[in-house]
Amino acid sequence: MNRTWTAGMLWASLALLVCARAAAATDCTGRPDGATCDAGTDATFAMTCSAGACTTCTPDGAASPPFVDNGDGTITDRGTCLVWEKKDNAGGIHDLNDVYQWSASGTAPDGSLFTTFLASLNSAGFAGHHDWRIPTAAGQNGIATGQPAEAESIEVDAPCGDGIGGCMPPAFNTSCGPYSAGDPPYTTGNPGCTIDGAGGTAECSCAPFYHSWTDSTVPGATDTAWLECYTVPSSGLSSPAKTDAYNARAVRGSAAPTITCAPSPEPGCFAPAQSRTTLSVNPMDATRNKLVWSWSKGAAVDALDLGDPVSATDYALCVYGNGTLIAQATIAHGSKWKATSDSPPSRYSYHGGASSGVRKARLMAGDSGTTKASVTAVGGPVAALSSPFDPSALPVTVQLVSSASTPQCWTSDYTSAPQRNDATRFQVAIP
Repeated sequence: MNRTWTAGMLWASLALLVCARAAAATDCTGRPDGATCDAGTDATFAMTCSAGACTTCTPDGAASPPFVDNGDGTITDRGTCLVWEKKDNAGGIHDLNDVYQWSASGTAPDGSLFTTFLASLNSAGFAGHHDWRIPTAAGQNGIATGQPAEAESIEVDAPCGDGIGGCMPPAFNTSCGPYSAGDPPYTTGNPGCTIDGAGGTAECSCAPFYHSWTDSTVPGATDTAWLECYTVPSSGLSSPAKTDAYNARAVRGSAAPTITCAPSPEPGCFAPAQSRTTLSVNPMDATRNKLVWSWSKGAAVDALDLGDPVSATDYALCVYGNGTLIAQATIAHGSKWKATSDSPPSRYSYHGGASSGVRKARLMAGDSGTTKASVTAVGGPVAALSSPFDPSALPVTVQLVSSASTPQCWTSDYTSAPQRNDATRFQVAIP
């Protein structure tokens, strides 16, 4: 049966979608604030309990306690919304003594760090998730990766060093030591203890990693990666060859971007000479709905106008029907963004993520007539859209907006009639 799109139907669909997701979330009754509540899903941003409700995690540097043991072998950092794997002394995939190569070939992420360690966690759905990754590092001594300081975020000024347990918060170092100095094995304490006390074993959380891999290649040296040493009270980054073998601790989640779309289109945005938006609707499975927006040959865009989506700038794609916001998809900053090597970068691309349903994005600065931008989103907010669009919902405007300190926006005002508007596709274009 064909459905005609209306604003009322869209908001009803959005409400049903939100309710369905909330119902699927873990019950937070009696659970502490900061405990994860999204097992069984791979939400891009961590979902945690707050006053008995399951909500998107909000970073709180003053939260008490700052770290929460989730009871499933993971720890939530309430200051960053990162969820960390616990380590144990049981000889399995979580054993703190295990070491891995970052790369087998020399530069590519094809070593056992990825093919064995991460692959094992994700194939098993550790703690109900399949999106475990290696934490990023920001760099040191004036060498910046442009990525978040994730590995550094759990390095604290605490009693640490060989035989003590590492400069890590207490939640990462319980019922595991004593530790031994030097190379693995690092501990003879509490042998057989596990991350969650499964099978009647003693529960533990082991630290340190004297040397723990990050996912960040050292700029200008593709055969090396940053390594975090948790036996010093400040940045302990070093940069060994990727073919060397060191420890690893997995992480997932992050904080959601704070950017939101305005209720109506922003004025004064960069305008294109050509643009196209296509909504492909799957009547049998709305989660496969696909929205593709492209913007090209537009006004001149300075590289600084792009911000820095690798380390700081969030983006949002905003869809308006007859001047009213009807859908938005956010794209968080982070390591899924890649930049060109020029300074400041003139191009950024986003691939392989699922930020608010966004699969791909591209930004390109340049002179007038050479600039480009594009976003592809599947599912997420796009799942609530359907076609044909009702005439009352026209014209359509699509904007890409940034969270930079001086916000920038790219707009497509589709004033012409749609090129196609039927049960499976809505398409508009400029010119």
